[in-house]
Parts: sequence; structure tokens; C-alpha cells
Amino acid sequence: MTDRSAGEDPGSDGESDGESDGESDGDAGFRRRSRAWRHALVVVYLTCAGLLIPWIFHLLRRQPPVAISYHSSLLWALIAVLMLSGLVATGVLYWRRSLYAVLTATFTSTFLFIGAWFDVLTSTGLLHKVLVVFAVAVQLPISVLSFVVAYRLCRDRATPAGGTRLVSAAFVVGAVLLVPTSVRRVVKVAPVVIALHQRVTWSGLDIFEFAGLLATGWCLRERSPWLAMVGTATATLLLSDALFNIVTSSDGSLLGGILMAVVAELPLAALSLVLAAREVHSWHAGAGGPDPRDRADRPDRTTVPSGPVAEA
Repeated sequence: MTDRSAGEDPGSDGESDGESDGESDGDAGFRRRSRAWRHALVVVYLTCAGLLIPWIFHLLRRQPPVAISYHSSLLWALIAVLMLSGLVATGVLYWRRSLYAVLTATFTSTFLFIGAWFDVLTSTGLLHKVLVVFAVAVQLPISVLSFVVAYRLCRDRATPAGGTRLVSAAFVVGAVLLVPTSVRRVVKVAPVVIALHQRVTWSGLDIFEFAGLLATGWCLRERSPWLAMVGTATATLLLSDALFNIVTSSDGSLLGGILMAVVAELPLAALSLVLAAREVHSWHAGAGGPDPRDRADRPDRTTVPSGPVAEA
């Protein structure tokens, strides 16, 4: 375990005296700026998580349990496009042995879960029963598969030696299974519907976002490779919140939803996704040697981005 006691430069662990003495002023300055930016980002995420706490309590107290949901056909068309795009992109990237599949797999897993969350909680009658079966039989299994793929890529920071075609085919099959139901939902659903359990649905989504913001801040602070998954999941939750809120709003509340998305949700989602992508990029850099920016205090588990995983 690396000693990260106060006052000690984490980048000095494992380096020779010659390398430490030979560090240029530019390298030292870069490290200081990188550390300052990282600390600032931790503060941003923790602050945003803290600001969500009173909002969650507000929703639990004041959110009406039943509400009218507008533009339902448009909403489910956008949801279908995003879900299918995530599945196809993950299948293609995994087949090409790209480590960036961790981003698309995490997005797909998170978005399928949130889609099932809203489907099951807000629907009623026969549609509710159909959506429960669909969530249990299709959405959640594909979400779990996507999570497992992302988890293994993030854990090993390398693509597996075999089985890529089978896994990629599973994502394509999942996309095919989602097409008929998605098309039917877009065509058959009424433009305006009654949505149940609004208090639980929206406060639950905000609780997920709160957990994601805290986890992203922690990953930044600890320089954890799990930032690739956590940052992408947080970005997906924020994007889902903005999408559902704007599309289903009436004219009276639309401006508030757009303002919230533009000021907070979308910028924070973009930042989280950029941080996750940079983390994956650092795995590629680590294949050729330590990344001089921030990999000095991580466990030495770097592997090549493709090919068999080396066994100890």
C-alpha cells in the first residue's frame, strides 16, 4: 500500500533519487496545478451533492404523488434512441476491444435502469403489468450485463482475450429485443398521460444523483480508476433528469426545467463524462509507462489495451 501521508509528494513514491532531483520546474508546476484542479473539482462535486439534500427533502414533502406527463410519445422516442445507441455502441466498441466500451456500457446500464425505474413506478393498470414483465425480462438483465462488462473493463483496465464476439452479439440481440416494444410505445402511447408515484420517482432519481456526485468526488480525491464508471453513471443520471423534466413539462414549468438543465445538470453531466473519458485515456497512456500527471500513487496494474490479460 502506498503511503500518502501529509506533506509527502505522492509522485515521489517508487522514483529514484536521480529522477526526483532531475524533475524540472515545469513538471513540478504541472503537478501543483493538477493537484489544485483536482481539489477544486472535489469541492465542486461535494458542494453540488450538499445542495441536493434540501431539494430531496423538498420533493418528499411537496411533490404531488400524481401528475400529468406531457409529450409522452416524444419522451419515449428519445429514450428508445438513447437505449439502442448505447447498446449498439457498446457492442461495437467491445468487439473492437476498445477500453472506451466501459463508458458506453456504464451509460447503457444506468439508462436502462432509470428507464425501468420510471416505467414501473409511473404506469398504471394493464400497462403497469406489461412494463413490470418487460423490465424484469429484458431491461434489467441487459442492464446487469452492461454493468458486468463495464466492471470487468474498469477492474482490469484491459480487454479480455476471448469472448468478445459473444458479448458483442449479446448487446446487438438486446437492441433487437428492445426495438418492437420501443416502437409500440412511441406509436401507441397517448401524448398526455397520468403519471403515478411522482414523489418516489423524482426524489429517488435525485438520491441516485446525490450518491453519484459523492462517489465522483471520492474517486477524484483518491485518484481511483473507478472514476470511469462512476463519472459516466453520474453523467447519465443528470442527463436523464434533464431529459425527463424538460420533455414532460407543461408550458408553465418548461422554463424552469430548461434553466435547471442549462445552469446545473447538463454542464455537470458534461464535466463528469469528460473526467471519465480522461480516466480511460490514462489507461492507454499507462500501457506505455506511468502517466506523469497522476498515476504515481496508484497500484501498478497497468495492462495493454488489447490482447490476453497477463496472469501473475
